[in-house]
Amino acid sequence: MTTQESELQAAKTRLDANLASLQKIQDNIKKLQEDGQKLTQPILEDQGIVRVLEKIISEGKEKTD
Repeated sequence: MTTQESELQAAKTRLDANLASLQKIQDNIKKLQEDGQKLTQPILEDQGIVRVLEKIISEGKEKTD
């Protein structure tokens, strides 16, 4: 094998490894985005609960003061 052929093979090997790494990263990003979307509704619900409870507690304190 010539030097150029060796360099070509090394470049192809690096390219394949980099493409595989990129695909894995993109798959991880997609999964994280999906996981984040699944959390949106529970977060909104919890925010609403916190607001209501804070208001109830605040009003209760005002009545006892």
